[in-house]
Amino acid sequence: MYGLRKADVDMDAGSILVTRSHGRDATKGGHTDVIPIANPLVPYLKAAIENAPGDLVFPRGDGTIRPVRSAPEKVLRAALKRAGLIDAYDHT
Repeated sequence: MYGLRKADVDMDAGSILVTRSHGRDATKGGHTDVIPIANPLVPYLKAAIENAPGDLVFPRGDGTIRPVRSAPEKVLRAALKRAGLIDAYDHT
C-alpha cells in the first residue's frame, strides 16, 4: 500500500496494477497482479491521488514513502474515519 504509485492506478479500467513492494521494484513473488477497484472506493482513491504530493498514492505529508515500520491499520482507520465510513474503532 505504501509503495503504490499514482501511475499504477487506472481509474478508467477500474484496476490497480501491483508491480512492486515497499522499497523494491518487484513484488515478493516477482510477478504483477491486477486488482479491481471496488466502486465504493473510487471517490476516496481519486481524492487520495489528487491530494497526495509526488507520485505515491499514500505518502507521508512531505510526499516521501512511509517507513516499513508504519502501522497500516492506523493509517487505514484514520482514512476510514475521514471518509465518514466509521465513527469509532473498538480496540478490544
